[in-house]
Order: sequence, then structure tokens, then C-alpha cells
Amino acid sequence: MLCFRKKYFYLGLLAFISCLLADGLYRDWIIRNDFNDYGLSGFLPSVTGTVAAIFLYLGLFQNNNAQLLHSAVGLWIGCLIYEVLQPTVGTGVFDIADLIAIFITGIVSCLFVYNR
Repeated sequence: MLCFRKKYFYLGLLAFISCLLADGLYRDWIIRNDFNDYGLSGFLPSVTGTVAAIFLYLGLFQNNNAQLLHSAVGLWIGCLIYEVLQPTVGTGVFDIADLIAIFITGIVSCLFVYNR
């Protein structure tokens, strides 16, 4: 496994674990204790899920350095489309805050890949 693939895989794995914690434990804890976290519990899974999708894919399946940015952008667009289609496929509700979070996270992630 190439060096960048290991780094991307571990970053994606960390984001995936964070996504599970944010979606399960953190969100439930915030709701149960009636805390105001300014919406963080709502869009944090979208942020960590986007990072996980992009970097796990790059770490596991991408061998070609020239295709890294292209793949990252494609996955980012896929995350945006999934967010919009969630009500249609029955996996969640559409939330503009999630869409904005995915948009910003995708820009930051793609810039990270580009500047690598």
C-alpha cells in the first residue's frame, strides 16, 4: 500500500468512527439532556460521513495519483446527491444545513487532496 493510501485510509477510518459516534452516542446524548449545541449534532454526521466516504475510498481503491482529485470530487458530488435524495429513498430527511455542511466539507477535503 502506498504511503498516501495508508494516510487516507486511516483518516477515513477515523472519520468513519467519528461518524458512528456522532450519529449514535453524541446526538442521542444531546437530545436526551436537552443541550443546545447550535445544531452540531444535526450536521456532524454529514461532515464526518463525507470525509469517511472520500478518504476510505481513496485509501482502499485508488492506485493512480492522477485520479485522486477526480475521485474525491466524484465522491463529494455523490454525497451531495445522496443528501438530496434521502427522502426519496427513505433513509432520512433533507436538511439544508446538512447540504451546506457536505458542500463545505467536500471543498476542504478536495483541497486537501489537491495540495497533497
